[in-house]
Amino acid sequence: MQREPGRFRPNFCQNFNAIFGFNAVLGAQSSAFRPTKRHVMRRNLWVNIHKRARIAPFVQNEAGTMTYFAAAILLLIVAIGGISVDVMNNEIRRAEVQSAMDEAALVALSSNQTSAADEVFEQQFTARGIEDFLPEVQSSSDNDRARINTRTQEVSETQFVNMLGVDGLPIRARVAAEQNAQNIEISIVLNASASMADLDVTGRVKLDQVKGAVSGFVNTVMGSGSGARTTVSLVPYSGAVSLGPSIAPYYTIQNRHSHSHCPVINNSSFQSMGIRTSAWMEQMSHFQETPLTTSGDLTDPYCRTDPGFDVLLHESNPTAVINQLNLLQASGNSAIDVGVKWGLAFLHPDATGVVNGLVFNNQIGAVAQNRPAQLDD
Repeated sequence: MQREPGRFRPNFCQNFNAIFGFNAVLGAQSSAFRPTKRHVMRRNLWVNIHKRARIAPFVQNEAGTMTYFAAAILLLIVAIGGISVDVMNNEIRRAEVQSAMDEAALVALSSNQTSAADEVFEQQFTARGIEDFLPEVQSSSDNDRARINTRTQEVSETQFVNMLGVDGLPIRARVAAEQNAQNIEISIVLNASASMADLDVTGRVKLDQVKGAVSGFVNTVMGSGSGARTTVSLVPYSGAVSLGPSIAPYYTIQNRHSHSHCPVINNSSFQSMGIRTSAWMEQMSHFQETPLTTSGDLTDPYCRTDPGFDVLLHESNPTAVINQLNLLQASGNSAIDVGVKWGLAFLHPDATGVVNGLVFNNQIGAVAQNRPAQLDD
């Protein structure tokens, strides 16, 4: 029921009059009543209560609260995602620059390069299409070695972080490379057994393939002046290793004969890297496993005597190495443990006396003097 215009609800007026002690009908005060300070305070309290009763439902209503929280979280996720994208792009670019610098440095220091190292580096680096990140190059060289140092501290552009005032992320990459051709000692252990006369999957003889690969390797490591400090030993093996008439006298070999030169390594020698020249070894008997068809010398001795099978020790001339290699033939059994053992022994200081003796007798070049070097050299 709606109240009539201009009139208060009776209950409200009665309550108001009872609390504050004066008539509130039509807002007219009683002429005999004067409100005290206490009445005014009560009236103000009532007005505040009435206002709070109207505001409380709005304050207590939690509808829509998650909207503001979700919006804040969404902005945070977008910011983190944008930073992640920029950081990932920066790392991809840094890895690309580092890879280009590594490749360019290796090419610049290649032994077959005739141009200056810094020029070759710049050409190789710019060929990758990232010339904007070309680093500063410092190179130096002397008779035995070449060095190159590069460093870049460029900045990659950002797509999202720049909204935070960061225009770019740093890209730091560095390369320090050196080509050193000093005091290189190499032992090449070759399988020269009968199986190397078989054909490989391409239809070519296995031993011929090995000869081609070794020749290319020798020309690479001993070419362009590096051979002046590089020595190569060839250690062929089949059922045994032949030291040949030049090397065998430097070792303590019992029951010697002049038909062949294959020592039998003691089991204890496999417990160490080298083979001491004073270590006692038995000389392998001169025999063959296949029957003889005619009288006279052995046609297929177990300790082979054919040209090219003797060990070539610390040779510094690549032509001499390749010539010896081309004489090698495939025959006999296979004793890889013996071949590897001798190849390792010729890199151990225990063989230094043998090499110095060969140098003194002019059987190998003076470059091999005092080789093999000490293990800590």
